[in-house]
Formats: sequence, C-alpha cells, structure tokens
Amino acid sequence: MIQLQPLSGSVFEAQTKERDTKMTKLILGTTDITTAINSITNRGKKLDADIQLCALSVINHVELHGDPSLMNAMVVAMPKGSRVNALNEFLETFGRVTFNPTTKVFEYSKDGVTDLDGAETTVWTEFKPEPAYKGLDLRASILVLIKKAEERKTSTNKEDKVPAELLTALEALVS
Repeated sequence: MIQLQPLSGSVFEAQTKERDTKMTKLILGTTDITTAINSITNRGKKLDADIQLCALSVINHVELHGDPSLMNAMVVAMPKGSRVNALNEFLETFGRVTFNPTTKVFEYSKDGVTDLDGAETTVWTEFKPEPAYKGLDLRASILVLIKKAEERKTSTNKEDKVPAELLTALEALVS
C-alpha cells in the first residue's frame, strides 16, 4: 500500500505500519524528485569510481600475492543491478586471473599477465555494455517458440516435452 505525502527528511525515507504492510512515502513535486534524481546520479558516479579503484587494487593484490580471494570478494560484494559481467571481463582482461565458469570464481593464472597501466586508463564500465531495451513482440516470440518446439517434437531426450496439441494451439494463435 502506498501513501502519498511529501517527505520531511531523506528523499528515500519509508514508513512501516505495525502490521507487515510497508507504507512507502512517494516523492512529490518536481523539486524533490529532481533532488532524488541528482542524488542517484552523484552516488552512482561515486560508486563507479570506488569500484574502479577497488578493481585496480585487487588486480595489484593478485599480482603481488598470487591470491584472487579479495577479487572474488569484490565481485560478490557488487550490488544487485550492477554490471557484474562488465567487472568480471575487466578483471580478467587486466588481471593475472582466469574466470572459472564452473566454480564462478577467479583463479590465479601463472601464465597470465597483469596490465595495471591498461587498467588505469580503461574504465571498468566500458566493458560488456548493457544491451539496448527491446520491447516484446509477442507474435515473434511465439514463432521462435514454435520453431524450437518443431525441432524437438521428435526428440528422444526425456526432458523435451512437446505435446502435439499444444504445438497446434500455438500455431493457430499466429496463423
């Protein structure tokens, strides 16, 4: 349940009732909303700079000690919604590590090379750019699903389940 009222303190303040229902105080007015947006911008820039410095530091730590544990801890510490794959690619490109996709951790690479100079002149956010937003084209999505189902309808793999009546119903939706 959302309660509309101006904020008196922090633009991110929230109020909770005695029940388990959380009441969110929305930000009202152009001035307060603009203040919140500016705060997000400034904190985002600061966080990106902090991540860059920490990334350079863990790359250097791995070079000096052959220990990627702090690098792995940094990756785990990344907030939800952050571009972890960009950071991983940055660390693997400039650090003496390889990423193990099975264990999902960085491992020291004896044959690797540390390029701290390259890392200092490259911002981690330049790696793995976020894909552009794409709207949903339901018809196109159903056609892709039909194509996959057609390819697997005669599969002997027990995990492939493509009932003929469902496939026919999907085909009828887009015909």
